[in-house]
Amino acid sequence: MNLLTICATALFAAFGFVSVEAAACPVDKTLEANKVLVRTALDALFNQHDVSAVDKYFVPEYKQHNPFAADGAAGLKAFVSNASADLSYEIGAVSAEGDLVWSHNRVPIGNTSIVVDIFRVKDGKIVEHWDILQTEVPVSQTVSGRPMFPITQTSTPAPVAKGCSDTSDSSSGPCVAKEVLKANKAVAAAALDALFNNRDVSAVDKYIGTTYVQHNPFGSDGPDALKALIGSLPEGVKYEIGAQIAEGDLVWNHSRVSGLPGVPASIVVDVFRVQDGRLVEHWDVLQTEVTETVSGRPMFPIVA
Repeated sequence: MNLLTICATALFAAFGFVSVEAAACPVDKTLEANKVLVRTALDALFNQHDVSAVDKYFVPEYKQHNPFAADGAAGLKAFVSNASADLSYEIGAVSAEGDLVWSHNRVPIGNTSIVVDIFRVKDGKIVEHWDILQTEVPVSQTVSGRPMFPITQTSTPAPVAKGCSDTSDSSSGPCVAKEVLKANKAVAAAALDALFNNRDVSAVDKYIGTTYVQHNPFGSDGPDALKALIGSLPEGVKYEIGAQIAEGDLVWNHSRVSGLPGVPASIVVDVFRVQDGRLVEHWDVLQTEVTETVSGRPMFPIVA
């Protein structure tokens, strides 16, 4: 398959006009390797409790943005060594772009938590980490009746297409063209800004699908519920949109929310499913911001 065909089929596939088999494009081997690295490291540390995995997968000068943990591999080793034998980690959706890997997980111990881990990978090792943790609301108690975990995938996880002029890898698989991924990120950012900074209720009709599926445990399905939420927001709410990545039909956003009366600032990861230029499904994980962290590093933003 030549480059023109690769690019054309990838673009047409994004709009459902060709089969997955036809929609082939180059696989980014580095991104795929980074995702495997993160999955393997999380499993080794938190399911197998293998302290030696720290030296294998992390650099000694590991930077830590978890507000309760210190920098360095030594602190991670101590945590794994002292972890309860009951500690386990259910690793869910994993997406990657650039040098970042984002992982959506569930920790079923104590007050079960949903966690988004964000890792920076360099030269095959993990060098930096951010995370957001929220206590899980059981599906029996969520407003929509939908679970907070896992993020379901509607198709085979898609390798991210490189530029159409890139022939560095002849292997192929189902993909979404990078132009579509860029557009999906723009839609998510525009929607968050219009809804939460401008409190523009009409933006729901512009950016949100008619069958909007909601996994926030306190939100109902459908655009009408979102309109009601936006309409109730007071002046002064601020949604600082930070890092984004996109893979397949998912867009992940790292943001800071402030200005809600009586509510401290929070760091949030929103994950949207995008179809035909609209947001059709949503998950989020939210944690109160800690400003005085053990490492001295902020929870937000993620900087290059």
